[in-house]
Amino acid sequence: MRRLLPLLAVAFGAPAAADTLDCAVIKSTTRAFELAIESTDKSVGKEPYTLHMRRQVDRKADETLVYDIFPSEKFLRRTFNANGLLMEFLGVGDNAPRIASYSIDTTKDYFGLGKPFDFNIVMKTADGKVNSDTNTSVAFDGDVDVELGGCAYRLTRIIESSRTAANGKIVNNRVELWYSRDLKTSLYSRLENSDGAILELRARDISTSFSPVE
Repeated sequence: MRRLLPLLAVAFGAPAAADTLDCAVIKSTTRAFELAIESTDKSVGKEPYTLHMRRQVDRKADETLVYDIFPSEKFLRRTFNANGLLMEFLGVGDNAPRIASYSIDTTKDYFGLGKPFDFNIVMKTADGKVNSDTNTSVAFDGDVDVELGGCAYRLTRIIESSRTAANGKIVNNRVELWYSRDLKTSLYSRLENSDGAILELRARDISTSFSPVE
């Protein structure tokens, strides 16, 4: 846990005075919230590029809707089931969501067990065409407590290594997530693409005062 602290110093921002959170409410209820996200793209051969975006999280009893909203106000939407598995993905410009099918039992809380597991996920378009076929291995690397918006959260460090076949190409990725089971989303993520590109997302603030994107 101690070796994560240097990164924590730069990963999260100070609470915003304009929106004082009730920590018990935001951590134990399904109240929706919005994160201010700092996204840094480190593509090979290019200068790092940082932009500020928003993430809205709508926690429901049986599913969670996560919207990543870009400065252009375009967004992508991911739908997760009660156990944190991606079930639908609506990309920017998509007319209909892509539907996921799994090689594992989606009613089982694999993330809650905290033990390594593997799975295959196939994403299909509305007409049944395969969009991507991914094999993923999930590992866990401890917990750490952080503060954001004046509230403390326990984050689990999750490592996902994947091999995806899409559009006739094979892509290998490694994703590091610092995931909050209370908030049902990550507050930090680092995607390492097989071509050497790195994308980092850091939560800088959290608010329950926002206009829903949908």
